[in-house]
Amino acid sequence: MPPRKRPWQNAWGCATPTPTRWPRRIPGTSPSASLTFTPGSAGGPANVVATGTGTIKVTANGKQVAIYQNLTFITGPLIQAQVVAGSFGTPVPPSFMKPLVAAVATRAAKG
Repeated sequence: MPPRKRPWQNAWGCATPTPTRWPRRIPGTSPSASLTFTPGSAGGPANVVATGTGTIKVTANGKQVAIYQNLTFITGPLIQAQVVAGSFGTPVPPSFMKPLVAAVATRAAKG
């Protein structure tokens, strides 16, 4: 009998990022979303393939809430990795993301 899949696992048994566990429908009205990808490292580690930023704005109970998402895609000789961070209300600061991306990129470069 195969092991039971946990709610936080995808089909291959890997942990899934937070957004896939969000409700299928965010309650509220007039949602707007934007997502921007930038190819390349933008001055960061050479093995960063692309970065992405996204914003979802939802109005619920008369209040607007912004959901921010930062994604970084990294490659190495034997591995591909992603650094994903999200926040509500304020964007994830670059001072938080840069050390995380650098640490993962360094590890991914080793294979």
